[in-house]
Amino acid sequence: MLNFGCLIVVMLSSILSAFLVAPTVLDVMWATNKLELTYKHPGIENQGPVAELRLLACLHDIIDVPSTISLIETCCGSSDSPLSIYSMHLIEYNEQTATQDSDVQVCGSSAISFFSNMHEEVCRSAEDMQTSIILLPFHKLQRVDGRMQERNSRFRKLNQKVIRHAPCPVGVLVDRGLGDTMLRSASRISQNRNVYGLFFGGPNDREAVALGCRLAEHPHVSFTIVRFLNNLRRTHKDTKAMSYEERTVRTRAYMILELQALDAECTLFIVGEGA
Repeated sequence: MLNFGCLIVVMLSSILSAFLVAPTVLDVMWATNKLELTYKHPGIENQGPVAELRLLACLHDIIDVPSTISLIETCCGSSDSPLSIYSMHLIEYNEQTATQDSDVQVCGSSAISFFSNMHEEVCRSAEDMQTSIILLPFHKLQRVDGRMQERNSRFRKLNQKVIRHAPCPVGVLVDRGLGDTMLRSASRISQNRNVYGLFFGGPNDREAVALGCRLAEHPHVSFTIVRFLNNLRRTHKDTKAMSYEERTVRTRAYMILELQALDAECTLFIVGEGA
């Protein structure tokens, strides 16, 4: 198991081997069709609060590093909930990469493959490491004006294939300011982080909430479960580390207004696919 002291080294060693502020969204989902894999993770909800959380962080380039580091550090709760980090640099196979030295770093790995079958490398690595969740970068980046711009259309197809075949839950990180632009340890960021788990009743909402509960063990994380209902009911319950709210959303427009209100105070949204 890696400690956070070497996390940046793990991330950067895997990436640099190939190179000489609104809330962020983490979309959690389960696979529906799988490769010929023998390992199947029981789910974060079913593995228990003190079980080891094994995270496979996939990165395309150095742009993905700050937000990934910040999210992983947020997962570092208490010593009673161990965390293991594995990083994988996803490199497209072409004439340039074919001539590079592809030695795997000691604390990380690189997947050099065609995009058409790169998902197999990711899923098999997840099986070998028996990971709890695979973390993938979103296929879009936020521009200076706040709008999202597509990075590479093949990133989206890769994510879809990993989601379809993965032996464990998959989290797609939509970075809208979670990470610092500087490559520094997120553990030095002392301000509290407001994390919201949005519960709409979708098939993966419980898994997303379970992940949020793990994040709530971090001393600087405040986790709120927000359940959206279509009737006139509104409750609010608090504990030391978590809180629970129910909000009425009778129309789509009203839901957008509720999300915009949360947007002003939220650092990270966690939502299940299908919500």
